[in-house]
Amino acid sequence: MDGPEENKWIGKLKTGLRWTKNIYLASMAAVCLHIGYDFFTSNLPRLERGGAVHYLQVRRFEVETGKGVKHLTLLGENHHYTFEEHDLAKHLVNTHTHFASEAGEGYEYSIDNILFRIIFKSATFPYYAFKKLGSGRWYEPVSRLAMEKGYRVVGLENDPLLFLSEMEKVNILWNSLLSMAVAPIGYYQGKNESPYHPQEFTNMPYREGLNKRDKAMAKNLAELLREKEVDNLLVNVGAAHLEGVIRNLGQELNLKSAEYGHVAYPSPAQY
Repeated sequence: MDGPEENKWIGKLKTGLRWTKNIYLASMAAVCLHIGYDFFTSNLPRLERGGAVHYLQVRRFEVETGKGVKHLTLLGENHHYTFEEHDLAKHLVNTHTHFASEAGEGYEYSIDNILFRIIFKSATFPYYAFKKLGSGRWYEPVSRLAMEKGYRVVGLENDPLLFLSEMEKVNILWNSLLSMAVAPIGYYQGKNESPYHPQEFTNMPYREGLNKRDKAMAKNLAELLREKEVDNLLVNVGAAHLEGVIRNLGQELNLKSAEYGHVAYPSPAQY
């Protein structure tokens, strides 16, 4: 291919890329305008009427530790709460004396995992911002409320990324970059959020690593419950971990009783 012909194809390529960029930016602008219109005319009124999906799971246990019966409340959460869930969380903090969390005090990321976390958080921020706008999940989790009141929140993990292989990390980062490119989709996914169902996590990606984390958190939770002074303990973990932590905790300690099922939200007073 001679010089002029090569320059011709390069010119066409540049023109195609320029048109692609313009179409992408115009599409993003149109979608964002629709989201703004839909939020104020449809979604915000729905959220103000209490139409957000109640996802937070509350499970209560009496746990025989060999040193007496301890009381445990275990939450399975979406890491950000609706207004109704936030009200319930405030009540739960006020009625418990000890606290632990999947992500409490004691996180010790390795240097490479710190870098991974910074890139992942930065890349997924736009997507999750749109998703919170759609779902109405604007409030911090119960562990943050406890910290704000001055309570110590024990971390059940040191570094949650230890159970991911290097290839899994690369795949997660690639998907996070893709999510940034189509971030407005998060609004519609948040608005059409489905209620909690344990089966949705059975075959999710990276389930093997999640199972290892469930086991590690359950072991640390059992050790915490065996401490003499710890009772009336409130623990929050991601919903994907809830059933696994319960199952593994039952192998560590005797769960004497439990309340299962979805919790109603008419008033925190009933808790």
